[in-house]
Amino acid sequence: MGWNESSASQEDSKHTGLPHAAVLVFQSRLTADLWILDALLTGQDPCSGRGDEDLMVDVFDFLLGREYYLSDGGYSRVVYLAERGPLQLTGNSTDRVRQRWNDPLLVATVRDRINRRCQEFMKLWENA
Repeated sequence: MGWNESSASQEDSKHTGLPHAAVLVFQSRLTADLWILDALLTGQDPCSGRGDEDLMVDVFDFLLGREYYLSDGGYSRVVYLAERGPLQLTGNSTDRVRQRWNDPLLVATVRDRINRRCQEFMKLWENA
């Protein structure tokens, strides 16, 4: 999933009723957290191998369940499914990533922060 200028456009903000600035702040914080999680899980630079248009996650697509591809060649992915609960690792993820995902000391803090940010933004979106 990529993140580009249009993914957090003012047009998207108008359709949701959310202030554009709130969308941009959430987008930048979510991207940073996903990059940290990606690096912890894969040991790779999350920006390496991605084009400029793929550096930012499409906020609304991500919140509606679109997978975020990790930097291990696209095998491993995380997905946020608001109706099913917290951020999840997909079943096709590599064993190495799965082991790191299950290490509570390694990724729990950033995973919890992503979940918290997404839940807070979803509430804003629902109330807009």
